[in-house]
Amino acid sequence: MRTFVIVGISAFAASALAGDVIGYSINTNANDHLWEINLNTGVATDLGKVAFSDGEGLTFDDSGNLYTIGGSTDEFWDITVLPGSLVGATGDRDGSGAGLEFYNGTMYNLNGAEGISSLYTINVGTGAATLVGSSTIFGDNLAVDSAGNAYSADWMFRDALYSVDLADGSQSLIGGLNLGDVAQEVGSAFDATDQLWMIVSGGRTYTVDTTTGEATFVANIVDVTGAPLFGFEGLAINPVPEPATMAALTLGMGILAIRRRR
Repeated sequence: MRTFVIVGISAFAASALAGDVIGYSINTNANDHLWEINLNTGVATDLGKVAFSDGEGLTFDDSGNLYTIGGSTDEFWDITVLPGSLVGATGDRDGSGAGLEFYNGTMYNLNGAEGISSLYTINVGTGAATLVGSSTIFGDNLAVDSAGNAYSADWMFRDALYSVDLADGSQSLIGGLNLGDVAQEVGSAFDATDQLWMIVSGGRTYTVDTTTGEATFVANIVDVTGAPLFGFEGLAINPVPEPATMAALTLGMGILAIRRRR
């Protein structure tokens, strides 16, 4: 049973019907809770406590399982069922900020520190990390589109978007994010339409143009009472439709059919 999905089912289904994008993030700089976030409106639902206190990188695999990885803590966790369980130690990795992305059967981790970022592959069964390569560009987030194009935002030093070569870890400048206040930790992920989304630790969501690098503000993140939320680092968007979402879609089609018969 995927506990966090059960908690957030109604919000997810309703949002999917409305065409909104649902993301997940851990507010590791606040209370280490997992949140389901409507990225279009910013409204977030608390799904519960994560046992791991350094869950920075966050991603789903192709089966809908949710994983997180530490930045300064060399651990890889499965948090499909909260509060989560340790898969294993990664071994030493350079940097203290982490991005995580699953693509084409491989789990990738981009770890960033001042003046460097290092790309690793992660063994999903053991947590062990294998170095792919490094670059002199800071990056602590990673997103890969459906064609295998990888990107990372350097929010700390250059306020810019970079492409990432998954074969050797090198990065190439695309263009400025133009966030202005760059002192915000960043998580990034693609939705089903290959739109790049970004979340910042100050509690805001953005879309990003992958041809220019420019970020566009979308929403402030708030809980269901309207109180502002902050402290987010990673972002994951589930590639697998939830059963409740499919049920809601089926129900909607049934209602439409009844109305037509009338």
